[in-house]
Amino acid sequence: MIRIASPADFWAMGDPQPDGCIFWTGKTDSHGYGRMGPTLTGTAIAHRSAWILVHGPISPGLTVEHSCHSRTWCLLGDGCPHRRCINPDHLGLLTLGANSALQHRVIPPECPKGHARRQLPGGQRYCPVCQKVANKAWLDKDGNRAAQNAKRAERRKRQ
Repeated sequence: MIRIASPADFWAMGDPQPDGCIFWTGKTDSHGYGRMGPTLTGTAIAHRSAWILVHGPISPGLTVEHSCHSRTWCLLGDGCPHRRCINPDHLGLLTLGANSALQHRVIPPECPKGHARRQLPGGQRYCPVCQKVANKAWLDKDGNRAAQNAKRAERRKRQ
């Protein structure tokens, strides 16, 4: 992971494009987003760093979206070149649910196991049946709940 020490070094990693995008020339992750060391801004995602450098911290519950990507009905998914864009004029803040709605993917009303999904106020969807099963499996992974509760109580005593 590349470590960038100054804002000038960060912006030097951008490659201006004819459409106004500034593509990150450093490393990208498996989803096509620019990656860097978190030293400069506290985040390792290049477009989030660009937002922080120009506009300041990102409020909890918000995400940085690429307007150059969202407004074009791009169906390239992880191969979309706009995911590398660090132009602050092409970035905006949205809730996670609103950003997900812009991604033009259809989320089926059922989970892969066929259970009905529910939607949280922020727009995220989940399967309550699978979530309950996963929570129970997590609680039971070390034995019974009583043993876990005893361990939890012991940890609290040590604190």
